[in-house]
Amino acid sequence: MRLASRLAPRPDDHLFAWSKQIASGRIIPFPSVHPADPEMETRIRQVADAGFKGLKIHPYYQQFDLIEERMMVFFRAAADAGLIVVCHTGFDIAFPHYRIIELSLWSTFATADQLRAFLKRHDPSRVLFGTDAPWSDQAGSLAELRALNLPPADLELILCGNARRLLGE
Repeated sequence: MRLASRLAPRPDDHLFAWSKQIASGRIIPFPSVHPADPEMETRIRQVADAGFKGLKIHPYYQQFDLIEERMMVFFRAAADAGLIVVCHTGFDIAFPHYRIIELSLWSTFATADQLRAFLKRHDPSRVLFGTDAPWSDQAGSLAELRALNLPPADLELILCGNARRLLGE
């Protein structure tokens, strides 16, 4: 199972057709809604009504800051619609019922020891593998993860269990 997403670089480009085209039993697309879209809340509802499970945003490419007031509206609309938000940057939000995925975790760590230390400090039920595909060598990242010799139950959560839970599978 892979998550796939493209960004809406302009407010008028919400990518439903592409997301619908690539959807399959193995690929679960997360369309993008641009925060500057004047119909943002309507588009978020359309994503949910179309059966998608989440949205992808990227502050740098879409030129917004996560702490802008419109982003609070965005996150509230996504939460109200029951959507997961995949964000290409970290952000500690004070809304525990929001489901936000931070991307590029593996590229954050330079060594296996750093990754091991991170995984010891964080609940394995909150870590996902492969959420920013295809931006890194997944086979290499998977080999690095397996080389950490995590408990089998933790590895299963990270590799697929958490994604299945989030996606309702």
